[in-house]
Amino acid sequence: MNFLKHNLLALAVFAAVDMVWLLIIAKNLYRNKIGFLMADRINVPAAVIFYLLYIVAIVYFAVEPALARDSIAYALQSGALFGLVAYATYDLTNLVTLKVVGIVLDGSIFF
Repeated sequence: MNFLKHNLLALAVFAAVDMVWLLIIAKNLYRNKIGFLMADRINVPAAVIFYLLYIVAIVYFAVEPALARDSIAYALQSGALFGLVAYATYDLTNLVTLKVVGIVLDGSIFF
């Protein structure tokens, strides 16, 4: 039961942070850099599957072990490492496989 509660809490936090990122911080960045690739509508089933898988993985690899160790530092370190690997996998795969991927002078990657 604790695993379910931890997943629900992690989902709420992750969704809130992601909404700030998507709707405020990166909204124009995505539209300006990759607007020609963006779908007119969000693929809701794919988004739901992503959120569910990603949240379960965060809880499994970062939250539960940190709770067992009673360590916020462990949660932050393992969560950051998990996020780095997950997003680097996506970004670096795009750099390897897509023609339209590039790095802007300010260091941000667009695809």
